[in-house]
Amino acid sequence: MRSPVIQFGPPRTGSTVVWNALRAILPGQDIPKRHDLSFLHLSPFCRSRIVCTVRNPLDIIVSMLGVSELEPTPEAVTGKILELEHHGLGNVLSIRQRPGTLFLRYEDFYGNFDYLFDELTRFLKVEIGDEERNRFNEEFHVESVRKRAENLGDFGNFDPGDHIHGRHISRYSGRPGYHSEVLDRDSAIRIRERFASFMAAFDYLPDAGRSE
Repeated sequence: MRSPVIQFGPPRTGSTVVWNALRAILPGQDIPKRHDLSFLHLSPFCRSRIVCTVRNPLDIIVSMLGVSELEPTPEAVTGKILELEHHGLGNVLSIRQRPGTLFLRYEDFYGNFDYLFDELTRFLKVEIGDEERNRFNEEFHVESVRKRAENLGDFGNFDPGDHIHGRHISRYSGRPGYHSEVLDRDSAIRIRERFASFMAAFDYLPDAGRSE
């Protein structure tokens, strides 16, 4: 509640890289990283700025399956749908019109850290130098993160400094749209139907011409 900036996003939405970008821009500041928001965070009394990450729910689900080492069976997909519903997706819609909130689509900042820093510095009205940007680009390039994640082993292991987990990067390298190589048609339809409001709000409809 007292933090000037909160990083919030459902699991597997790129929240870790965005949180680390915020730390680079605002060194020394305490920046909470959350996958859901409390009643107080959702109230008008919370004056914190919120940086919220979003991603296509179909890709979120397959990413969640991957870190749990689960095959995309109907039962496993149902379990991850329920998990996602209870970890932040509803909160995202609740703050859709909230002042002082920046929404970042995973598909827009994936592999484009210049876009990420431009959006964050504009929102926070701060600057960051080219040297810091270049250092971040090297440290958080997908292959650099993959190497660190492999050394950590299981997903339950993580680096307390940058919050990189074991198995943080899938064999698909987290690229947008890879759900089409994992999910069958019925599972994809179920996810779209379950999260139709969210997908419409953030332009993830199949006819939107965006990553799908």
